[in-house]
Amino acid sequence: MKLSNGASVELDGYDEEENAVCEIYARIGKLKGSQPDKVASDFLKMLLVEKDRGLAMRKIFCFASNEASSHLAGRSWLAHAARDFNIEIKTIQVPKKIEDAIKHAQVRQKMINA
Repeated sequence: MKLSNGASVELDGYDEEENAVCEIYARIGKLKGSQPDKVASDFLKMLLVEKDRGLAMRKIFCFASNEASSHLAGRSWLAHAARDFNIEIKTIQVPKKIEDAIKHAQVRQKMINA
């Protein structure tokens, strides 16, 4: 999506008629390491689009597991940001086959410090 200043931003979902933006995070399990930073970055993208459009938008952030979304149910600064900026946090129940595929990908992507 192009912003008014010519910059581009990629969103997982945008509905102009419903005036809504959406980001999806397919993590199964608790957020670890810098993963909350990715969520914060996605929050910032949604807020930037909202500001660029000049009107309040419905902002939805979807997780694929309760463990991952629980990070935003607590007292972290990111949880407060979600509430303060009216970002809806949703957890989507993914089919078992997809959950297993995500878990397998997470194992393959596991980073180990040398």
